[in-house]
Amino acid sequence: MKIGLLTSRSDIGGGPKHTYELAQFLKENGHEIIVWSPLDEPYGKKLKKAAHQFFPISQRSFNIFTFFKMLIFIKNENLKLVHSHGRGAGIYTKLLFLFGVKVVHTFHGVHHPKNKKERIKNIFDSIFRHNISLGIFVSESEKETAKEVSLLPQKFQIIPNGVTIPQTSVQRNSNGITLGTLSRLDIHKGNHLLIKNFLELSKKYPSAQLKIAGSGEEKENLEKIIKENNAQDKVHLVGEVEEPYEFLESLDYYVSNSLGEGLPYAVLEAFSMKRPCLLSHVPGHRSLLPNDELFQVSNAESFINSFEKINEIKEYHINRNFEAIVQNYSKEKNFSKLIERYSKI
Repeated sequence: MKIGLLTSRSDIGGGPKHTYELAQFLKENGHEIIVWSPLDEPYGKKLKKAAHQFFPISQRSFNIFTFFKMLIFIKNENLKLVHSHGRGAGIYTKLLFLFGVKVVHTFHGVHHPKNKKERIKNIFDSIFRHNISLGIFVSESEKETAKEVSLLPQKFQIIPNGVTIPQTSVQRNSNGITLGTLSRLDIHKGNHLLIKNFLELSKKYPSAQLKIAGSGEEKENLEKIIKENNAQDKVHLVGEVEEPYEFLESLDYYVSNSLGEGLPYAVLEAFSMKRPCLLSHVPGHRSLLPNDELFQVSNAESFINSFEKINEIKEYHINRNFEAIVQNYSKEKNFSKLIERYSKI
């Protein structure tokens, strides 16, 4: 099968990672892959290498000339199916749908609009929400959020992200309190709130440490918060990491203070490494943990309470989450389900 993959982001993040891993899986299973993507690191060049044909596009911006070049290529090549990933790529495919192209769209995170700009984008997405052949949501809570903000397409399916399950995982000292997170450093990931919540936790647990891995526009703001709180010996910005599993091995707990998720890769990887996870009470996370184990994003008391509850049930928490990975979040299982769905469109 010849399949087009389209993403308007190739930098660090779950959406670009998912697109790359899907491209690799399709290629390994004998499919011909056409990719439209930016060339940003770390996934742009990887996508180019995986593709049979590759077309560079601008990151997170729509270009009408790019659209018509894309349309002409698709018609000339008789390309029957294009799978877009994320909101920016979805603009292209929702317009391609008007020209008879079969379109699959994975949302990779749906959120309630927080400002005028987001509300305008949401209006566009709502008007054109049926301009796709099939919508893919990566979690039940993401689908429910899409329904609440009028983005639910006529046809949709829930197919979770999938991860490779490591053969072994290094067990950490049970008395250690090293928390860590792996994400883009942008405001939506809530790392500014994580630092504040963590510093309250460290008053009760003075030996606690926090590692934040990743890069992005929020780096300077996070450095400022750390400096203002004289927390340089407790909170560490470690930059981008090439091997997420090695980073996860260094942690006693994985933590995400995100303001909203689709289905976060890093959390699934932490589950697969048998790390206890401390997660905020937002869509995406609600599909992974019971509500009483989640904490409110900007409430330090709730953060500390969740930490202590998870610490009480640590072995049960770890084993349950690892079992969920084996049963529901295998990369091969979920990508195979997606390819099967392609053939029915």
